[in-house]
Amino acid sequence: MARRIPIDIWQLTSNLTKPKDRKKLTMLCKEFHTNLTKNSITAISYNTLAQRYVEPYIETRYKHVTDLSILEWKYRLPLIYNIIEDYDIICLQEVELATINDILLMFPQYAYGYHVINKKRSCPIGNVTMWKKDMFQCVNIELTS
Repeated sequence: MARRIPIDIWQLTSNLTKPKDRKKLTMLCKEFHTNLTKNSITAISYNTLAQRYVEPYIETRYKHVTDLSILEWKYRLPLIYNIIEDYDIICLQEVELATINDILLMFPQYAYGYHVINKKRSCPIGNVTMWKKDMFQCVNIELTS
């Protein structure tokens, strides 16, 4: 994703034409990127696709899948982890209560809060929000559905 350079940097650097000036521009851009990275956070929102929404529909929604093992939670969890592991804040939807611990064990450096919605009492699902403990402190959690 492209980052925008603030107008003041653009105005400052727009007339730099000599090699010495371009070197100055490179240094300014590196400094800007360092400050942007240092003062930024990353967040992701990801739907895990609860297993309860997979199993009943194997014959209809997923009939095109030739290897059904790729729909199993034990196969999908490491793939999900690889996508979400580097973010400062992680928001997950459609997490089954039975699999929340599987997820939390993979992220010991994160604190968390979760909200479970009992759509069907036999297999409750919910949302999990995790944040890096060394970057954030939770001051309030409100649970609504």
